[in-house]
Amino acid sequence: IKQTIDRLEFDTIRFFAPTLTAFQTENPLYARQQKYWLPIINWFNKRFDYHITVIKGDTQYFSTSDNNDTHDVMIQILSSYHDEYLTLVNQFSALTGSLILALAIIDNDCDIINNPTQIIDIALMERLFQYEQWGIDAQTEKELNYDKKQLHDLWQYYHLLADE
Repeated sequence: IKQTIDRLEFDTIRFFAPTLTAFQTENPLYARQQKYWLPIINWFNKRFDYHITVIKGDTQYFSTSDNNDTHDVMIQILSSYHDEYLTLVNQFSALTGSLILALAIIDNDCDIINNPTQIIDIALMERLFQYEQWGIDAQTEKELNYDKKQLHDLWQYYHLLADE
Protein backbone atom coordinates (compact mmCIF):
# COMPACT_ATOMS: atom_id res chain seq x y z
CA ILE A 1 0.00 0.00 0.00
CA LYS A 2 2.81 2.43 0.86
CA GLN A 3 4.38 2.03 -2.60
CA THR A 4 1.03 2.81 -4.22
CA ILE A 5 0.46 5.85 -1.99
CA ASP A 6 3.94 7.17 -2.77
CA ARG A 7 2.86 7.55 -6.42
CA LEU A 8 0.33 10.21 -5.44
CA GLU A 9 2.80 13.09 -5.04
CA PHE A 10 4.02 12.74 -8.62
CA ASP A 11 0.73 11.49 -10.05
CA THR A 12 0.67 11.98 -13.82
CA ILE A 13 -2.66 13.75 -13.95
CA ARG A 14 -1.57 16.39 -11.44
CA PHE A 15 0.97 17.85 -13.88
CA PHE A 16 -0.60 19.84 -16.68
CA ALA A 17 1.19 21.24 -19.70
CA PRO A 18 1.85 24.99 -19.85
CA THR A 19 -1.25 26.99 -20.73
CA LEU A 20 0.53 28.59 -23.70
CA THR A 21 2.89 27.15 -26.29
CA ALA A 22 6.32 28.61 -27.01
CA PHE A 23 4.56 30.75 -29.65
CA GLN A 24 2.20 32.19 -27.00
CA THR A 25 -0.84 30.42 -28.43
CA GLU A 26 -3.23 28.25 -26.44
CA ASN A 27 -1.67 24.88 -25.77
CA PRO A 28 -3.99 22.15 -27.15
CA LEU A 29 -2.56 19.57 -24.72
CA TYR A 30 -3.42 21.83 -21.77
CA ALA A 31 -6.97 22.21 -23.15
CA ARG A 32 -7.35 18.39 -23.31
CA GLN A 33 -6.00 18.01 -19.79
CA GLN A 34 -8.49 20.60 -18.53
CA LYS A 35 -11.33 18.77 -20.28
CA TYR A 36 -10.46 15.19 -19.27
CA TRP A 37 -8.12 15.25 -16.28
CA LEU A 38 -9.63 18.06 -14.21
CA PRO A 39 -13.04 16.35 -13.76
CA ILE A 40 -11.23 13.25 -12.46
CA ILE A 41 -9.19 15.30 -10.01
CA ASN A 42 -12.34 17.11 -8.85
CA TRP A 43 -14.12 13.76 -8.44
CA PHE A 44 -11.18 12.40 -6.42
CA ASN A 45 -11.10 15.44 -4.12
CA LYS A 46 -14.84 15.27 -3.51
CA ARG A 47 -15.12 11.48 -3.23
CA PHE A 48 -12.28 11.06 -0.76
CA ASP A 49 -12.47 14.48 0.94
CA TYR A 50 -8.94 15.13 -0.27
CA HIS A 51 -7.14 18.11 -1.73
CA ILE A 52 -4.99 17.31 -4.74
CA THR A 53 -3.66 20.37 -6.48
CA VAL A 54 -2.92 20.72 -10.18
CA ILE A 55 0.60 21.75 -11.12
CA LYS A 56 0.72 23.70 -14.38
CA GLY A 57 3.74 23.38 -16.64
CA ASP A 58 4.42 27.09 -16.34
CA THR A 59 4.50 26.86 -12.54
CA GLN A 60 7.61 25.85 -10.68
CA TYR A 61 6.97 22.77 -8.53
CA PHE A 62 8.81 21.99 -5.35
CA SER A 63 8.34 18.50 -4.02
CA THR A 64 6.94 18.39 -0.55
CA SER A 65 6.10 15.22 1.25
CA ASP A 66 2.54 14.80 2.39
CA ASN A 67 2.00 14.90 6.10
CA ASN A 68 1.20 11.74 8.04
CA ASP A 69 -2.53 12.59 8.19
CA THR A 70 -2.68 12.54 4.39
CA HIS A 71 -0.92 9.19 4.25
CA ASP A 72 -3.26 7.84 6.94
CA VAL A 73 -6.30 8.86 4.88
CA MET A 74 -4.91 7.11 1.79
CA ILE A 75 -4.05 4.01 3.84
CA GLN A 76 -7.66 3.90 5.05
CA ILE A 77 -8.99 4.31 1.51
CA LEU A 78 -6.76 1.62 0.02
CA SER A 79 -7.22 -0.74 2.98
CA SER A 80 -10.97 -0.69 2.35
CA TYR A 81 -10.49 -2.53 -0.97
CA HIS A 82 -10.46 -6.33 -1.24
CA ASP A 83 -7.09 -7.82 -2.18
CA GLU A 84 -8.09 -8.31 -5.82
CA TYR A 85 -9.15 -4.67 -6.17
CA LEU A 86 -6.08 -3.43 -4.35
CA THR A 87 -3.96 -5.42 -6.79
CA LEU A 88 -5.84 -3.82 -9.69
CA VAL A 89 -5.37 -0.32 -8.21
CA ASN A 90 -1.65 -1.03 -7.94
CA GLN A 91 -1.44 -2.38 -11.51
CA PHE A 92 -3.52 0.44 -13.01
CA SER A 93 -1.52 3.09 -11.13
CA ALA A 94 1.80 1.55 -12.15
CA LEU A 95 0.79 1.37 -15.80
CA THR A 96 -0.83 4.81 -15.99
CA GLY A 97 1.42 6.63 -13.52
CA SER A 98 -1.72 7.77 -11.73
CA LEU A 99 -3.19 6.56 -8.44
CA ILE A 100 -6.00 9.09 -8.95
CA LEU A 101 -6.91 7.57 -12.30
CA ALA A 102 -6.63 4.02 -10.92
CA LEU A 103 -9.09 4.84 -8.13
CA ALA A 104 -11.45 6.49 -10.63
CA ILE A 105 -11.42 3.30 -12.70
CA ILE A 106 -12.02 0.99 -9.72
CA ASP A 107 -14.48 3.13 -7.77
CA ASN A 108 -18.15 2.55 -8.57
CA ASP A 109 -19.04 6.16 -7.72
CA CYS A 110 -17.04 7.57 -10.62
CA ASP A 111 -19.01 7.73 -13.84
CA ILE A 112 -16.38 9.65 -15.79
CA ILE A 113 -14.64 6.56 -17.19
CA ASN A 114 -16.97 4.08 -18.83
CA ASN A 115 -14.86 2.00 -21.19
CA PRO A 116 -11.28 0.91 -21.89
CA THR A 117 -10.89 3.36 -24.79
CA GLN A 118 -11.47 6.25 -22.39
CA ILE A 119 -8.83 4.86 -20.02
CA ILE A 120 -6.33 4.64 -22.86
CA ASP A 121 -7.10 8.14 -24.14
CA ILE A 122 -6.94 9.67 -20.66
CA ALA A 123 -4.00 7.70 -19.26
CA LEU A 124 -1.81 7.98 -22.34
CA MET A 125 -2.90 11.49 -23.30
CA GLU A 126 0.54 13.10 -23.29
CA ARG A 127 2.13 10.31 -25.30
CA LEU A 128 -0.71 10.21 -27.82
CA PHE A 129 -0.53 13.99 -28.19
CA GLN A 130 3.21 13.83 -28.90
CA TYR A 131 2.68 11.13 -31.52
CA GLU A 132 -0.01 13.26 -33.20
CA GLN A 133 2.42 16.17 -33.35
CA TRP A 134 5.62 14.42 -34.40
CA GLY A 135 4.69 10.96 -35.59
CA ILE A 136 5.62 7.57 -34.20
CA ASP A 137 8.27 5.03 -35.15
CA ALA A 138 7.62 1.29 -35.42
CA GLN A 139 9.19 0.33 -32.06
CA THR A 140 7.35 3.06 -30.17
CA GLU A 141 4.09 2.05 -31.83
CA LYS A 142 4.70 -1.54 -30.75
CA GLU A 143 5.26 -0.38 -27.13
CA LEU A 144 2.16 1.82 -27.29
CA ASN A 145 0.02 -1.06 -28.54
CA TYR A 146 1.38 -3.26 -25.74
CA ASP A 147 0.42 -0.63 -23.12
CA LYS A 148 -3.03 -0.25 -24.68
CA LYS A 149 -3.53 -4.02 -24.53
CA GLN A 150 -2.46 -4.14 -20.88
CA LEU A 151 -4.92 -1.38 -19.99
CA HIS A 152 -7.68 -3.11 -21.93
CA ASP A 153 -6.93 -6.48 -20.28
CA LEU A 154 -6.91 -4.91 -16.80
CA TRP A 155 -10.27 -3.27 -17.56
CA GLN A 156 -11.72 -6.63 -18.62
CA TYR A 157 -10.33 -8.36 -15.52
CA TYR A 158 -11.81 -5.63 -13.31
CA HIS A 159 -15.24 -6.19 -14.87
CA LEU A 160 -14.98 -9.93 -14.44
CA LEU A 161 -14.33 -9.37 -10.72
CA ALA A 162 -17.10 -6.80 -10.45
CA ASP A 163 -19.62 -9.17 -12.04
CA GLU A 164 -18.91 -11.93 -9.48
